[in-house]
Formats: sequence, C-alpha cells, structure tokens
Amino acid sequence: SAKGVALFEDVYNPPNEIADPERCLIIAHGLFGFRTNWRSLAKAFSERAKIKVVTVDMRNHGDSPYTDSMNYCDMASDLIRTIEKHQMPKTILMGHSMGGKAAMILALEKVSI
Repeated sequence: SAKGVALFEDVYNPPNEIADPERCLIIAHGLFGFRTNWRSLAKAFSERAKIKVVTVDMRNHGDSPYTDSMNYCDMASDLIRTIEKHQMPKTILMGHSMGGKAAMILALEKVSI
C-alpha cells in the first residue's frame, strides 16, 4: 500500500456505455496545472475508449493536500495511492511535464504496477 497523499480527482465514466472493468486512464498535469486542464480531453477519452478516466490535482496544486515535500518520489507515491484506490489492474498513466516525470518515476520504481 502506498504512503502518498490522497489526491483530489474528477472521474469521467463513459455515458450510456459499459466501461471496461479492468482499464482506467489516470491523467497527471504539469507544474502549476490543475486536473480541470484535462476536462475536455478526459471526457473525449472516456467516451471514445469506453473507459473510466481520472484526472488528479497533484500535491501542492488545486484541491489536493499541500505538503512541505514535493519531490518526484513523493508524487509517484501519490499516483500509486490513486491507482490502488481505483483497483483497476490495467491502469494507463498519462502525464504532462511534471506529471509525466512522476509517472516515469513510478514506472521505474514500481514495475509490478
């Protein structure tokens, strides 16, 4: 189980469609960004790919907790916590800039996820 902080999120489910129960796309924004920067694309991804899409506010951004620490290992732990919360075995993680680097750290440190 991850030790990261609980990130504030928006969840987009495909309308009138049965979402793939094993797949989820989690989108992490860049420095000074917000989860809402991805609203239009998240809705489109959800509708077209028929999967749940989750956009998060990274730590120290938007509605997520503010902490003294903001290193990439901590941000990767936050993303792991989000993945574990949604219990989707085939999670796709997408990030822009800072969010992308946190996603890469997660991929390098937690190959099993």
